[in-house]
Amino acid sequence: MREGEKHGIDYFFVSKKEFEEKIKEGFFVEYTFFNENYYGTPKNQGDPRHIVIYDCDKKGIECFSSKLKNIKFVYVHAGEDEILDRLKQRKNITEEEINARKKTMKESMEFAKNFKFDFIVETSKSINLTLNEVDFIISTYFL
Repeated sequence: MREGEKHGIDYFFVSKKEFEEKIKEGFFVEYTFFNENYYGTPKNQGDPRHIVIYDCDKKGIECFSSKLKNIKFVYVHAGEDEILDRLKQRKNITEEEINARKKTMKESMEFAKNFKFDFIVETSKSINLTLNEVDFIISTYFL
């Protein structure tokens, strides 16, 4: 858990052993192991009658698209410079971790070029413009 993160708000934190047990039980619709940590989405998270937003990587998108019906994908693209700036602002992040993130980011961007997203949102604009664009997509196509 990074400084400032709270269990049940930012993520639900469990031990590696508990996470691995949940994998065996089929608890997750998708999961990945990155930078010595597991990340995943429980099958029962969210009500299918409501809009649910997930933040996931390439593997998560592949799992969701193969397992769930009536799903729409919105790619929110922050851009390499913005992501690197955010990483460098974190306390206690090593150069090794930054390099691992760079590698993953390049793989994700390559995947994004080839995956057929329903919507693409660029975050190079102000945060308010970005939020307005996402709000427009949700209210126009999902409500």
